[in-house]
Amino acid sequence: MAQLTTVHTKTPLATKKTLAAAVAAGMFALSSMQAQAVLEEVIVTAQKKEESLQTVAIAVSAFSAETFNNAGMLKVEDLTRLTPGFSISVYNPVSPQPYIRGIGSNPSDAGSDASIGIFVDEVYAGRAGGYSADMFDIERVEVLRGPQGTLYGRNVPGGAINVISKRPTQELEGFIELTGGDYDLRAAKGAISGPFSDSVAGRLAFSTRKRDGHIENVVTGNDLGDEDNVSFRGRLDFDLSETFSLQLIAENSEDDLLGPAARNYEGISSTLLLEGLGVGFLAPVEPPTSPAIDTVELAVDGFAEREMEGYSMKMDWELGAMTLTSITGYRKSDYAFEDDLLGIAIPLFLNSAEESSDQISQEFRLSSSSERLEWTAGLYYLEEDVERLEFWDISYLDPIFGLDLIGQTAAVGYDQENKTTSYAVFGQLTYSFTDRLDLTLGGRYSQDKKDFSLTTSGTEIGFVLLTPDPETGVASPFSASDDETWSNFTPKIALEFAASDALFFYGSYARGFKSGGYNGLATDSGKASTPFDEEQADSYELGMKSDFMDNRVRLNAALYYTDYADMQVFFTNPGGLGLNIDNAAEATIQGIELELFLSPIDGLDISATYAYLDTEVDEFDDKPEVVGNQLARSPEHTASLSAQYILSVSDGLDILMRADYSYQDSMFFNIENSSISAADDYDLVNVRLALQGAQGWELALWGRNISDEEYRVHGFDSSFGDNLAVSPLYGTPKMWGLSASYAF
Repeated sequence: MAQLTTVHTKTPLATKKTLAAAVAAGMFALSSMQAQAVLEEVIVTAQKKEESLQTVAIAVSAFSAETFNNAGMLKVEDLTRLTPGFSISVYNPVSPQPYIRGIGSNPSDAGSDASIGIFVDEVYAGRAGGYSADMFDIERVEVLRGPQGTLYGRNVPGGAINVISKRPTQELEGFIELTGGDYDLRAAKGAISGPFSDSVAGRLAFSTRKRDGHIENVVTGNDLGDEDNVSFRGRLDFDLSETFSLQLIAENSEDDLLGPAARNYEGISSTLLLEGLGVGFLAPVEPPTSPAIDTVELAVDGFAEREMEGYSMKMDWELGAMTLTSITGYRKSDYAFEDDLLGIAIPLFLNSAEESSDQISQEFRLSSSSERLEWTAGLYYLEEDVERLEFWDISYLDPIFGLDLIGQTAAVGYDQENKTTSYAVFGQLTYSFTDRLDLTLGGRYSQDKKDFSLTTSGTEIGFVLLTPDPETGVASPFSASDDETWSNFTPKIALEFAASDALFFYGSYARGFKSGGYNGLATDSGKASTPFDEEQADSYELGMKSDFMDNRVRLNAALYYTDYADMQVFFTNPGGLGLNIDNAAEATIQGIELELFLSPIDGLDISATYAYLDTEVDEFDDKPEVVGNQLARSPEHTASLSAQYILSVSDGLDILMRADYSYQDSMFFNIENSSISAADDYDLVNVRLALQGAQGWELALWGRNISDEEYRVHGFDSSFGDNLAVSPLYGTPKMWGLSASYAF
């Protein structure tokens, strides 16, 4: 039987009544059929140990390799279609912005961190540009929703994403897949795995993907929004004795893309926009603006280049009744990008950056399990060095202001360096009062130190890229440095009750903590040397996980309330282009998440999810006008529905049919709730039809966004707070492809 237990689809129950009625009618009809199928048990490692998804007191969505393949998921962004309460905005391919339950962050400067933790084979990936690439040869991905401050630690007030790669096997196996499609798609991926000896096994996997761009830049004539990625991963597993094992992993990924932003200017005319910015005399002849979202008017195509490396070593020792685990990780990323921010056919505002980061981490865990008590204790260390040079280039104005005559430029650069040193001690235990009633207690003490420096360069011309001196009215470059240490205790308590083998309830309180930091785009030395505070999320959650109808139906639900204190917000300074990071005093988040899985008859799997998310800014001293607003990237309703059926045609030949529908409600991209840069609600439909042979071959025809929905995935207020115009980024249009694979 095919498994769809790890597919999480969103049904817009509140807003899509017709679809909901159809699903209900289908469920009623299927319930009358003779059913033979059952849902398989899903094993996760969300709490650093293997256990059933249905008995974990955390809201977790888990996706298997089979689901990744059949649902056509390639990157972290694709998880949002099937995970309730999870969204990602992509400013450009090297700056993803994940949000879970309304908690996330959008700055990518050297002095700040993300609010969602990404862990690749248990190693924390600290930089946003250091993990978002093709996900291939994956065993499982787990999305943990809500604060995970005990076992995962720093920078997880919103949640954590675990990416687990496939392990080597003791039998020779492998696969190869070739894909072609529209926009000249050419892709290949594969792996080979097997033993070197009775105690050593290895696995080597690769992925390469190229596609021409789908957006025409009418200024340069080039196609933007392309794909060009090459990735490798090697893994060795050693079983050196009955009590000692060792795992080594090395991976590398490279991207070389043209036109990462591919924004299409929308709003008022470019003349009015320039007048609103105070430089109306620069208004050019109107560019050939088209209402079609597959054309843009960028003076510069832009680019994004990236190389990522990761190495890890995991050792497990069995010491009688205890197990000692050591995880050593090293990650390195180098990337650069350039964006034309306005898209009005003149290179007025260009944003570019080069960043290099190195990170080393070490974790020790000691765990034990007995009849009544399970516990884990550990130590954690991380050191991260980031160097980033970012430019806001307005040098098009140099000859107009005569700056070229005096050897100056209107490009303002921010040369940032930051070193983070983090320590933590943590522990969690679960005590069983009875066979059905458990209590979990946990806590983590974290200490983060940051050493930050910023040196600016360039000439200020009145756009608040540098703050003018109050006495002279002239802005000038500056240098600043500072260091600060933050510490926090993040507790957890959960009460778990198994009413039966198929019905599980839990109630929990958990805290998540994100370190404070520094504003890498500060406009004066005072702001650069003044840290912003840590942020903290306290979450209260009630959950239910259930299997019924002879394990043919699974329903999981979570109801939560979160106090979000000292939220770090990235916003535009009043009156200009300068960007700032500061702490909103408090926000409130509450919601409900539902996940439903059905296997009514042999070969048929259906799944659905729905999330309701209510967010509100309660207090923000620096911008009191945003009090009462929604948090950024927090759609009120998200939902989806998936169905997969495998029809046995003959002995050795099956036909797989699958459709995925997802819905996302409208949302804002900033805390100001600018209507012009918001995203409307949208629906996406993906399909897959495959012939599968018992000999291991498969031929699949697939389509993504087959209704050719036009939808925004990011919106940038290109009038810089005046709500005049927006430069949005749209999702990919309808795309088709054909994949052929063989596994042995």
